[in-house]
Amino acid sequence: MRLDRSIQLVIIGIRIWLKCLILVKKQLEILSDEKLGDTFKMKISILCSDGSPLGVTSRTIWGDEFRMGIGGAELGLLTMCEEWRKAEHEIVLFNDPHKYGDSPFEQRAVAAFDPGEDRDILIIFRTPNMRVLTAKGLKVWWSTDQFTSRNFKEFAPVVDKIVCISPYHQKYFAETYGITNTVFIDLPVRVDDYKDKKYEKIPYRIIFTSVPARGLDNLCRMYPALKQRIPELSLVITSDYRLWGMSSGGNEKFRPRWVDYNGVDFLGAVPREQLIQEELSAEAMLYPCNYEELFCISVAEAQFAGAYPITSSIGALGTTNMGMPIGIDPNNPHDDITFINALVDLFADRTKLQALQEEIAEKAYNRFRPEVILKQWDKVFE
Repeated sequence: MRLDRSIQLVIIGIRIWLKCLILVKKQLEILSDEKLGDTFKMKISILCSDGSPLGVTSRTIWGDEFRMGIGGAELGLLTMCEEWRKAEHEIVLFNDPHKYGDSPFEQRAVAAFDPGEDRDILIIFRTPNMRVLTAKGLKVWWSTDQFTSRNFKEFAPVVDKIVCISPYHQKYFAETYGITNTVFIDLPVRVDDYKDKKYEKIPYRIIFTSVPARGLDNLCRMYPALKQRIPELSLVITSDYRLWGMSSGGNEKFRPRWVDYNGVDFLGAVPREQLIQEELSAEAMLYPCNYEELFCISVAEAQFAGAYPITSSIGALGTTNMGMPIGIDPNNPHDDITFINALVDLFADRTKLQALQEEIAEKAYNRFRPEVILKQWDKVFE
């Protein structure tokens, strides 16, 4: 009996010991998870120096008392700040915000930037700034321009990594400045902005959503012939320089050229809510662009909205446009017929058009949505 009792006590002791081990193991796992969380939640500072990124907040995207909207580079910047914050990183954007508290992340004055402040990542947005020379953190130059107010070639060795926004941008850096240690990451499309918005496509409606100086005159030259071959055609023109913080849209020399044409709404820059409506309502985008775009958020958004893009292939349009980039000179009137025929053919088969719209929207979602772009940035931060 005593032996049986001893065995029982041993068994009970073993069970208690095993339970203690399990509790200790769980506690260690919790502590380990907390430690990993601290390791992977980074502090990311983004430094802007001049130009249109100054002043903007998340509220500016939709229009505020200071600006009615923003351009593509600023939209990409604010979208990524929001996405990094959602990923539980600590974000500090130095860009002299017009109003504090209008973004889901912290913003400070540019003058408040302290190179010696602890951080994991320092992103220099657009313009080089030599204040980062001795700054803490992995230095990443996120360029969205061919040039700005500072010397690109001198600045490249100061940073650890350089992010361009297209293969064309990389090529330009290599050929112009001899900067070859770059990667490219697309600008994100804010797909959630389009969620639950139901607008019927307006038959034969096309859009032009870039600033007028980037090819609107070319479209104006083509429009009479387009209207003759597609009598139902209508056009909406949005965007101007007010999205870049300028007081004037710069439409004065462009608007009078359209007054005699039927079916044309020359809106200029519009609030984002209306822009999304116009994108979703259009059947196609016709963009005979004559500017060397480095990405073109207008084309990326049009694709997600199902406005099938017919564009020139100048600059980065040959890669941003997954629809129909055309490799001819958009400024040459003799080549207008190629753009005209492309749109006429696109609108001729309505069933095929709908299939193309759905296909391009899916491709844009798979390529440009923020979750995809976020993963590409994660690789840069490694």
